[in-house]
Amino acid sequence: MKRFNLLAKNAKKGKEVRRFLEGHGFAFSKKPEFIASVGGDGTFLLAERKYPSIPKFLVKDSMICNQCQDGDMESFLQSIKDNQVRIESSPKLEAKAGKKKLLATNEVSIRNEKAIAALRFQVKINGALRFADVIGDGLVFATPFGSSGYFKSITRSTFKEGLGLAFNNPRAPLSFITLEPTDQVEIKVLRGTGFLSIDNDPKVVKVKKGSIIKIQQKKVSYARMIRR
Repeated sequence: MKRFNLLAKNAKKGKEVRRFLEGHGFAFSKKPEFIASVGGDGTFLLAERKYPSIPKFLVKDSMICNQCQDGDMESFLQSIKDNQVRIESSPKLEAKAGKKKLLATNEVSIRNEKAIAALRFQVKINGALRFADVIGDGLVFATPFGSSGYFKSITRSTFKEGLGLAFNNPRAPLSFITLEPTDQVEIKVLRGTGFLSIDNDPKVVKVKKGSIIKIQQKKVSYARMIRR
């Protein structure tokens, strides 16, 4: 891999990284073979939306960057030059609400519009009713890659494969569950108004009574990270 593009949280730091990469024989390109994501976890998610499925090289420039590469950047770049790296692939989640389709790297979230009004919803898994009448702030569906984010904040747990479902502040105690990669989930809003969102994307989809949201793992779409 020789051609790169770059997305940076801080423009000054981004220019420094670009100069560093170019000084080590890599070429800035509009048709990159990899992306330098300079920032933290949120910058990576933005980079994935802008450059989907292109391998990402994560450079830490934030307090929180769980997925950033460890060690000296120069030695890491040499590993890329020498083809001594691997590409780690993480499947994404697809959420459908009406004609809207969203692809998530970390998680899909459904939550109440107003803090003073809970959502009421039901959950079907592979067509079978699993949770008939849940009242709470909503739900979070996570990928294994994203399970160290919002999902962990709710459950204090992570997982390595499949799909994680966590209930956000339910009235009745409900434990999180993990599902198989092939499982299909359907949520129907029974009462209230909420928002469907993915990762840290500011674009959201409004859902209301009667809305049906379908969520499944998208096998043909992956986020890719460069690892040593």
